[in-house]
Amino acid sequence: MVSGEGEGEAPLGFPDQFRCYSENEKHWQARRAFLVRNLPASEAGEALPPLRVDQLLSLSMVWANHLFLGCSYSKNLLDKVTEMAEGIEVDDAPHFTTRDELMKKMFLRSNPRISDPLSCWLGCLAAEVQNTQRPKV
Repeated sequence: MVSGEGEGEAPLGFPDQFRCYSENEKHWQARRAFLVRNLPASEAGEALPPLRVDQLLSLSMVWANHLFLGCSYSKNLLDKVTEMAEGIEVDDAPHFTTRDELMKKMFLRSNPRISDPLSCWLGCLAAEVQNTQRPKV
């Protein structure tokens, strides 16, 4: 279901106390792997500062929401959580299509002779702007 390199052992019960009630087993195992992977090594059983725990939990939710629900976030945030999740493999993770990808497919279907839809769209946009900027007589 979920596998990853470098998964250490978490302090007894640490990640399990943060499982959401509505989280299914697949989502939880993936998020748990994320939490365990990113737990800083504590010295002499020291507890993590509460702000660090909150940050780690938030980042794990961002990663899980992006992976399983297709939520979008800023590029910097997604880059950070993707890097933190490197090595964690989730079987049967869904693939989501963005609105822009859908619009591009629809545009190409309705205009099969256009090879570069972006330049065509920019040309249409420029023509439209020119038409709205004509001097009134």
